Amino acid sequence: MEEGIYEQLVTQELHAELESSGRRYETARIDAVDEPHLLARHVSDVVYRHLTAIKDRSDRLNAANDVIRRLDSESAAVEEPARQLLRIYQSEHPGLTNRASIRPTTPLSEAALLTNASGEPSIGHELPAELASADSVDLASGFHR
Repeated sequence: MEEGIYEQLVTQELHAELESSGRRYETARIDAVDEPHLLARHVSDVVYRHLTAIKDRSDRLNAANDVIRRLDSESAAVEEPARQLLRIYQSEHPGLTNRASIRPTTPLSEAALLTNASGEPSIGHELPAELASADSVDLASGFHR
């Protein structure tokens, strides 16, 4: 590993690599409050690498469900074919404003830095779509001249 600063969980593999490198290193115990988040992120990374290596979609879904069943319950398993809920809505009728009909390009589960760079979603499209579908708005905005 290169010299520098890190925020990486010490795994058995990393520990062996550090010990055999002859380099000096520093570790610190994880605060109990941060531990679930950091462990979940590590497990997520490991599972992601494993699932990426599985080319058959059915085998990949079965592998994901095996992990889920070991950690949770059958009811949390993903149904085949894998799909995600995009919206719940009422049939349109006069007087009904369907807030779920307009969807931002950026996934709701991801943070986005909208810079109006070429090939990226534009603020002019994303902002109205976000506002139309939002229950509430928290906005951090910066302008540079």
